[in-house]
Amino acid sequence: MVPLVGNRTTTLADIGVAVPNDAYGGENWGSFIATSSINPLNWTRSYSRSAYIDPLPPRSNLAVLPNATVTRIIFDTSNKSNITATGVEWATSATADRQTIKVNKEVILAGGAIGSPHVLMHSGVGPSDVLKAAGVDVTLDLPGVGQHVQDHISTQVTWKTTAQTANSLHTQNLAAGNGNSPAFLSFINSATACVNVTDLLGFDFPPQFRQQVADALASSVATLVPSSSDAVKQGYQAIYNATLNTLLNSPTGQIEILLSLTGAPVDGSNTVGIQAALQHPFSQGRIYIASDDPFTPPVIDPQYLSHNADTVLLREGLKLARKLGNTAPLTSAIGDEVTPGSSVQSDDDWDKWLANVIVSVSCVAVPVAAAALLARQRPRAGAV
Repeated sequence: MVPLVGNRTTTLADIGVAVPNDAYGGENWGSFIATSSINPLNWTRSYSRSAYIDPLPPRSNLAVLPNATVTRIIFDTSNKSNITATGVEWATSATADRQTIKVNKEVILAGGAIGSPHVLMHSGVGPSDVLKAAGVDVTLDLPGVGQHVQDHISTQVTWKTTAQTANSLHTQNLAAGNGNSPAFLSFINSATACVNVTDLLGFDFPPQFRQQVADALASSVATLVPSSSDAVKQGYQAIYNATLNTLLNSPTGQIEILLSLTGAPVDGSNTVGIQAALQHPFSQGRIYIASDDPFTPPVIDPQYLSHNADTVLLREGLKLARKLGNTAPLTSAIGDEVTPGSSVQSDDDWDKWLANVIVSVSCVAVPVAAAALLARQRPRAGAV
């Protein structure tokens, strides 16, 4: 563990953020060190392929096709009340011949938050106005496809530091001729804290904040939902109310505070950052296609910060990050603040600054690989 991580945990406790005895005991809020899925024998990461695919013996009902992209699901539309998936079409490039795998049982679409609606819309399933505008024949008008996109957004407060960071350790490794050792490359920022609305706004303000969010529901539905569908608007309200009435009223973390030790040098000095990441946004966007070419990435309109509550929560998370960095014992290793700097003080200053620097915590630019779609057959099945 990098020494700065220990200082950070003590400092969080000192400013009133809970430190649970067991972060994996069902109440994963407060400050803790997250574990990593790493094989300690060879310092390799455990993920879906290494855990579930590689250990499998050869089998006749599984085929994994790398460098292949699902172009569409093929449907039998002869019975309009029971449209049935009968196959999966795929290709290795936009100019390559399309291949088809027929199925006897079912098609499982597992392309993720971006890939699944992308494949569905190119298959003719989605909002009819979007499909028609893109030149795709409508198989099923389903307005909710691609709607209710929510994402974690984040930015950080950074300081100069003389303490060890991932960057300084990397430099030392190179200078010692050790190169990029597997153990070093396994390092991730694992010092985290999930802080709730009371940690962010204090004991007195949360009811007032909750009422402000509740009062904004009608106007939010009228102005922020990127669809005219009543069903989509009802879905927006359901998610909104669940976030408002369940999550905000619980100890669940609304902001993740993450110690970032991967900073690059600034003016010859290493930096350390404390990130604030929004966990349960009220803003909802959409994903849609603008072309009938399945190799053209979908359009992602996340509508970040379209709801003011997200700005408030993220701002307060960043203010807490600054407080953390300016509190002992963490201050013993932290120097001058680099970003946003002393010019950002008022709520209005924070709001203007963060709106221009937020990034997505999620990996949203994920290609729709054919490996993400499973097509099961009898007697031969394929994983495309």
